Amino acid sequence: MDNSAESVFVQFYSDAIEIKHKSEKEGRPIYENVTWIRKVIPGDKNNIVERVAKEPDFRMYPKQYERFKRSETESIEGTPLEQWPQINRAEVKEAKYREVHTVEQMAALTDLHVQKLGMGFQTLRDKAKAYLAAAA
Repeated sequence: MDNSAESVFVQFYSDAIEIKHKSEKEGRPIYENVTWIRKVIPGDKNNIVERVAKEPDFRMYPKQYERFKRSETESIEGTPLEQWPQINRAEVKEAKYREVHTVEQMAALTDLHVQKLGMGFQTLRDKAKAYLAAAA
């Protein structure tokens, strides 16, 4: 693959990966956001590289990396709601709309916030607390 910045489409993005040693210690999946790189030669759908980004990638594609850093939000650590088997897709979307992204955040919701969030969130909060307690 020609790696020159002019001949390749490069995109940096964040995605969660499981941190095995933390997962084993906590007894539940623990994920952290890491920076990934996606490199594509335009017109060649069979030549795509997608992997965790490394320091040389940031130096080789500084404009794309700066663009990514400007748009990147704060990293969230914990068990993503998508990885929690006790919640369905609609509930995940509703929770994320309300800025609840992890099981830990769900379990930490106050009574006031649960009331503001609406029907079903008290049950989800209780399930999240039970899930974390069972994992500990």
